[in-house]
Amino acid sequence: SKNSYGLSILPAGYWQEKKFEHITESVGYYLPQQHKSQEDVAQAAYVNKNSFSRSGGALKTNALSVRCVKNY
Repeated sequence: SKNSYGLSILPAGYWQEKKFEHITESVGYYLPQQHKSQEDVAQAAYVNKNSFSRSGGALKTNALSVRCVKNY
């Protein structure tokens, strides 16, 4: 289902510490911003059922989702 903005996010979970975590509970997305001083770290956003958070330190060895956005 979509929210009032027309956005639909599925709780796909993410790969962390050599296993999939939080499938059907939450999803993590890499953001286009790189960490300022660490090449192996990216910024990320996490969406849970009732919350949204942003992280400045998601290891690139983890597997988060990527959301493609089309510019109009």
